[in-house]
Amino acid sequence: MAFTVGAEKVRAALIGKTLSHSYSKPIHERLGYPYDLAETGPDGLETLLKSGKYNCFNVTVPYKKEIVRYLDGLSDTARETGAVNVVKAGKRGLFGYNTDVFGFEFLLEREGIDVRGKTVMVLGTGGTSRT
Repeated sequence: MAFTVGAEKVRAALIGKTLSHSYSKPIHERLGYPYDLAETGPDGLETLLKSGKYNCFNVTVPYKKEIVRYLDGLSDTARETGAVNVVKAGKRGLFGYNTDVFGFEFLLEREGIDVRGKTVMVLGTGGTSRT
């Protein structure tokens, strides 16, 4: 099975500082497309994003907030949270999304948990906590 972004074949990577613990590569490659672990320091983030080597990125710590400044556009959810975990390259440049909100809402709905009008506590300080 081949995956495409528009008419282009998917060239995807996970961006992060330290990725040796990640299972993303084997998981994505089982879906039928090549997937790289793109470790970079803060100084290499913009160069990696604009290299043209990839047209899709997943983003993990510590770059979910920092990556925003290098993007040409944001989804409403990414703008509201100030955090991006998915980037797609297209004709108009690099566009950032936050899928953490969708995932959290899906989990709540699946488990029948209604948090409307309730006080909740979120533990953690990572990018997902901004959701």
